[in-house]
Amino acid sequence: MVKLIASQARTIFQYKNTRIKVLKCFANIYFNKQCLNKRIVPSYANLKIPNTSPAARTTQRKIHSMRIIDEISFRCKKKQQLDNALYKIHRKAAQEWGNSWHIILESIIESANLELERKYIINDNKLAKNHQVVALNIVSFIIVVYDVKICL
Repeated sequence: MVKLIASQARTIFQYKNTRIKVLKCFANIYFNKQCLNKRIVPSYANLKIPNTSPAARTTQRKIHSMRIIDEISFRCKKKQQLDNALYKIHRKAAQEWGNSWHIILESIIESANLELERKYIINDNKLAKNHQVVALNIVSFIIVVYDVKICL
């Protein structure tokens, strides 16, 4: 095992941390796009407006989708900045480490991917849980409407 001085390993740690940030951005963008597709409202986008009219209900739905779309665009811009920083760090590390950089890079990618698997699993569980709640709400709404039709 080779021991490194902190100044030698600086670019490696910078690259690894930046790579993890980029992958987390990807995971967040994926989660938000899935929320839009499945019409699920994440907790950060759940804003309450007094429900006093049909216009208020329409506004409530539009606020949710606008908040998610804004979050996606923010994450995409952040990902672009992180990609640029990652590129610069990659070039610097490649010059610093020479031929051994490819071996280090493979190790970094493998460890970062293992670390991010948990994030995707958590996001998928959130989506599945919320999708079941939305489905139950739709079924209960249909049952209520069906009961009203029977009573008529």
